[in-house]
Amino acid sequence: PYATRAAYNLLFNIRGGDIQQITSLSQVKEIIENASNTNQLVVLDFTSNNCPPCEMIAPIYSDLSELEEFESKVIFLKVNVSDHPDVASYYGVDGFPTFQLFRNELLVDSIVGGQAAKAGLYPLVARHAQ
Repeated sequence: PYATRAAYNLLFNIRGGDIQQITSLSQVKEIIENASNTNQLVVLDFTSNNCPPCEMIAPIYSDLSELEEFESKVIFLKVNVSDHPDVASYYGVDGFPTFQLFRNELLVDSIVGGQAAKAGLYPLVARHAQ
C-alpha cells in the first residue's frame, strides 16, 4: 500500500504534506535563507535510488509533513541524491536517508538512517519547531 500511495502522491502531487522536491543546490539555499526570514524550521530529507531504508521512511516523512502542529512552522524538503549529488556533497551527506534540520540558516540537528529516523524524527522536528 505504501508504494501505491507514494506513486499516487508523486503522480498527482497531492498533499504529501507539501514536501517540496529539490531540483538544485541553489533552490535549497534559497529556501533555507527565506525560511530564516519567517522563523521557520527547514527539514531536508536526503534520499537515494535503490535505498530500502529510504523507501521505508518515505511514508512516515510524508505523514509528518501533514501534521497540523507543523503547519506554517516547518518547511519539508526532499532531495534525491542520485539525481543531485552536488546537494549531498555540499551538505556533507554520505549516508541515506539523512535528515538535516536548519533554523536561521544554521544546521541545528540531523539524524541518519531509516530506523533512527523512524524512532526519532518526530521528536526532533517537534523540539526544533517551537
